[in-house]
Amino acid sequence: KKSVIIGGGFVGFEMCEMMRMVGVEVDLVIREKKFWEGVLDEEGSEIVENSLQKNGVNIIRESEVKEIIGGEKADGIILKSGKKISADIVLVSIGVFCPYSWIKDAKIETSRGIIANEYLETNVKDIWTAGDAAEFTDIISCEK
Repeated sequence: KKSVIIGGGFVGFEMCEMMRMVGVEVDLVIREKKFWEGVLDEEGSEIVENSLQKNGVNIIRESEVKEIIGGEKADGIILKSGKKISADIVLVSIGVFCPYSWIKDAKIETSRGIIANEYLETNVKDIWTAGDAAEFTDIISCEK
């Protein structure tokens, strides 16, 4: 059996582990250059990637899926590059990706998310943010 896991977030990471535990081959497709880029530094990404690869996970970086192919069951995927990857099972674990260009055009500060204070106010008067898009410093842990 062979699987393709789309998305390298926490759920995708766990899916890799579960598939390998039952002897299923794994191709992991991620958009980033490095695993958990933006969350881990380069050394941290390398540690996680090395562990995944050592345990039989093939990481396909800087790629996106164009199409899941098959009929009644999945036969694999086609990447935007045109490369076809066969699989008996396709697991999707795509995280949040928000295009912020329109927000930047409104002069609202962004980084990995929309920058907010502890009240979720942005730098623009009467504009607030919430949910996965909000980036703020936790007043208890003092971490972003």
